[in-house]
Amino acid sequence: ALRYTLNDARGLGTSTLDVRSHLVGAEARVGLSPRLQATAFWQYNSLAEQSAINARVSWEFAPLSFVYLVVNDARYYVPTARRIADPAAYAPEQQGVLKVSFLRQL
Repeated sequence: ALRYTLNDARGLGTSTLDVRSHLVGAEARVGLSPRLQATAFWQYNSLAEQSAINARVSWEFAPLSFVYLVVNDARYYVPTARRIADPAAYAPEQQGVLKVSFLRQL
C-alpha cells in the first residue's frame, strides 16, 4: 500500500505561521505461511525531515500463542549546521522488541 498526505496549515499561533508538510508512506504485508507473517512500513515526514521504518515478524507457534519481533529505525535529515549545533537531538533512533504471548490451557 502507498499513502500520501498533504497538510497545509495557515495562520498557526500568535505569529500566524504557515506550515506545509508532506507525509509519504509505503507498507508491505507478506504471509509466508498461515502461521508466519511479516509486515514492513516506511514513512517520511517533510516537516520534521524524518524517515522511519517499522518491521515486524509474527509467528504463531501454537494456537493463540505468538512470538513477535519488532524493529524500528528513525532518522532525521537536517542541514549540517543544525546537526553540528545539537548532534544528540538528530541521532538515529533504533529499537527492537521481542514479545511472547501464549495461551495457557488448564
